[in-house]
Amino acid sequence: MRQLVRKIAMRYVKRCPRCGTTNDELEALCVACGEFLGLVAAIPEPDAPPEPTAAQTASSAFPRVLPDDQSAESAMVYLEHASGSRWPVQSGQTVGQRWPENGPDVGIEGLPGTRYLHRRHCRLFRENGTWWLEALPQEEFLNPTLVNGSPVAAGTRVQIKNGDLLTLSGLHFTIRILGK
Repeated sequence: MRQLVRKIAMRYVKRCPRCGTTNDELEALCVACGEFLGLVAAIPEPDAPPEPTAAQTASSAFPRVLPDDQSAESAMVYLEHASGSRWPVQSGQTVGQRWPENGPDVGIEGLPGTRYLHRRHCRLFRENGTWWLEALPQEEFLNPTLVNGSPVAAGTRVQIKNGDLLTLSGLHFTIRILGK
C-alpha cells in the first residue's frame, strides 16, 4: 500500500507571555496588549480548528456596510479587538474603562490591560458624514491615545476611517465603520 504524503506549510507564531495571545512570528509587539515580543521564541502554530461551514461563515460574517434601508443616522463604529471581541459605538459616545459610578458610554472590559484605560478615554462622533475621535482631557493624561501609531493630544480630535488602528493605553483595536 502506498501512503499519501501531504506537504504541509508550517506556520510559526509567538505566544505573548503577558496575555497569551497568539501573534505572527514577525510581530515585534503583541497585537492584543502591546507586550514586547523581541525575545520570545517562535513556535509551530498549534493545529487550527476546522474551517467553518458556509452557513456558519454567512451568519457570523462581520458586515462592512449597513443595508440600504437604514439611515445615515444609524451609522456606527465598532471597535474590533484581535481576540474577536467587538464594541459598538454610536456617535457622541465615550469609550473607556468600565466603571459603575461614572464610567463611559461604552465600557471596555475582559482584556488584559484594561486597568490602564481612563474611565472616559475618548469620544467618537460623526460630523457632516465624517467620523472623528477626540482624546478626552484627564487630570493626569498619562495613558496615550493613538490612531495609526500617531498620538492624539488630549482635547484634540482626528478623523478616523474604516480599518484605522486605534490604540488606547496599549490596547489595540481596529476601527470598523458601518454606514455611509
